[in-house]
Amino acid sequence: MTRIFIGLATMAGAASSMAITYIETFPDPLGSYQSRWLYQNSNINSYYHATGDPNIDQRGNNPDGLWIADTQGLGSGASGPSTTIIFNPSFGALLTSLSFGMECFVETRVTIYDMSNNVLISSVYSGGSFPLLHDSLISTTSSNGISGWDMVATNGTSQIEGNTSVDNFRAEGVPEPATMAALGLGAIALIRRRRK
Repeated sequence: MTRIFIGLATMAGAASSMAITYIETFPDPLGSYQSRWLYQNSNINSYYHATGDPNIDQRGNNPDGLWIADTQGLGSGASGPSTTIIFNPSFGALLTSLSFGMECFVETRVTIYDMSNNVLISSVYSGGSFPLLHDSLISTTSSNGISGWDMVATNGTSQIEGNTSVDNFRAEGVPEPATMAALGLGAIALIRRRRK
């Protein structure tokens, strides 16, 4: 019995050290991002698509990133001086880190939150320029998942969506509970096989 518990503890330790890395860089064609992790697990969208352009590959003057919007779907609309990107709770709960690059053409406070709505990091960014290098980097880690982030114009009136580009997303997460359970069952099966 002791060997079973040691085996399970070893497998659980191995699973927790196996971080899953997610990358999003918005390559051409732009619309292909809708089939990947960031779009599928949050409310992020392209400003052009949200304001009614039916061409999901429309990049505007942004060859590398995404002019951000927080409503998905064609013609779903663009907001004023703030935008909030929210991860699906089951996905956000697994995240241990998040980083991305920005170009903010409006002075913007960016705040990232954990799953309990505690502030993980909050900083002011400005000075967007062409070419869009997305070199204003925001990065954080969390032991309580990451629920999302908001961007708020510091002057309270300027439009964020259409004036803020994001790129070079990197997130890390722990394996899903189903993966951990499968590893545990595998450990039990392996130990039983060895005993026979």
